[in-house]
Amino acid sequence: GHMQVQAVTLADIENHIGTLTKENLSTSSVKKALDVLNAAYEWAVVRGDLEANPVVQIKRTLARRLSKLETREATEADVIVLSREEEEMFLEETLRRNVNNGELKYSGGLYGRLLLHTGMRIGELISLEWKDYDEANGLLTICKSTSMTRNREGGDKKYVAMLGTTKNQKARVIQLYPEAVEDLRMIRRYRPGGPGDIICRTKYGKPYTATMMEHCMDTIYRKTDFDNAVSGLHIFRRTFATRLY
Repeated sequence: GHMQVQAVTLADIENHIGTLTKENLSTSSVKKALDVLNAAYEWAVVRGDLEANPVVQIKRTLARRLSKLETREATEADVIVLSREEEEMFLEETLRRNVNNGELKYSGGLYGRLLLHTGMRIGELISLEWKDYDEANGLLTICKSTSMTRNREGGDKKYVAMLGTTKNQKARVIQLYPEAVEDLRMIRRYRPGGPGDIICRTKYGKPYTATMMEHCMDTIYRKTDFDNAVSGLHIFRRTFATRLY
C-alpha cells in the first residue's frame, strides 16, 4: 500500500511472502495471498500498466517453498479428534430428553450426529434438502454449501447467509453408513418436510446456521465434560476421516 506498482521488485515480493509466513498464518493462506498478487499483476499487464508480471519469475520457487512448509506443518500437527469414549458420550448426550415433556433436549443434536457420521462440512450440511437424499439407495448428494458473508446492502444484520458451491466446486454423491441413515430417519421423524425443504431446521421451521450449530455443540461438549481441546464443528470431519484411515 505504500509503494507504487511500478516500483515493486522481486525482492519486495519475496520479503512480503516471508513476512506472511512468520505471522502464524497457515501456508494455504499465504499461498492464496501469492495467487492474489499474481492475479493482480496479470491484470495490470493486460491493462497496459506494466510490461511484465514480476510474480511469474518467483511464483514457482515460492510455491515450492510453501509446499515444504505445509508438509512440515502436517507432520508436526497435533490433530484433535474425538476418542472412542468421547464419541460414545457425545452420541448418548445428543439423544437426552427433557424430563418435563420428553422432547429431545438439544434441537441440533441430531444434526451433530449426522456431521459425525458423514464427515460433511457444516456449510454443506445446512444446505441439504430432502431431495438430496436418496433413501431407497442410502445415497446423499452434496452439491452446495452455505456460508456467511458481510451484508453490503445495509440493514440490521451485519452478516447474511449465502448459498454457493462446495469448497472444491464439485458435487459428490456419498454412500451413507447405517448410522447416518438412522440419523436421517430420526431427523425426518422430528422435522418432517417435503423434497424442497431444508433438512436442518429448527422446531419453528427456520434454517439452522453454522453459529447456531456451534452453540449447540459447545453446550453438549460442556455437559459431557470434554477436554477443552474439543471445540468447534470441524472436529467431526477430522474424527470421521481418522476412523476411515
